[in-house]
Amino acid sequence: MTGNLTEAVQKVAELSGEDQDYFAHLILEQLAVRTRARGTGAASRAETAPEGAEQERDSFRVLVVDDEDFLLDFTRQCLEQSGFKVYVSDGGQAAIQVLEGMAEPVDLLLADCNMPDMSGPELIELVASRWPTVKFVLTSGFLTDANHARVEPYGVGILAKPYGQHDITRAICEKLAE
Repeated sequence: MTGNLTEAVQKVAELSGEDQDYFAHLILEQLAVRTRARGTGAASRAETAPEGAEQERDSFRVLVVDDEDFLLDFTRQCLEQSGFKVYVSDGGQAAIQVLEGMAEPVDLLLADCNMPDMSGPELIELVASRWPTVKFVLTSGFLTDANHARVEPYGVGILAKPYGQHDITRAICEKLAE
């Protein structure tokens, strides 16, 4: 569904209950991001920046990992508009390949908790063991106590779904500032 709003709306129509509400929220956020993106770069970044956050973010590199194309695209757009250099991956194994292909690791890995090939906590454990300077934010609509305990030793920031551009930017700025 990357970049195709019509397909996203069709997907929402096929869903029901909380899933429908969740994806409808994301579509509205996506529209807001696209509308703001039509503004000038510096002004748009300033509007979406959390209060007191560093404005020069283009030196920070973030790897976003999610198996949902629409969420991957939405998050990429939010973070790029906020001034980050963004890399994307649709799963844990692909994320490892992205990292292995880099001369320097990313500053932060933002991962979904539940993915089919490798869970977010599994990915965080693996990345932390190989690239200890990387910081982490885990996103989840429902984070179990077991998953929370599993990532706690790595100082992982937690971001509840659904999230908006301000939420994701704030979570990343706070984690990078630690």
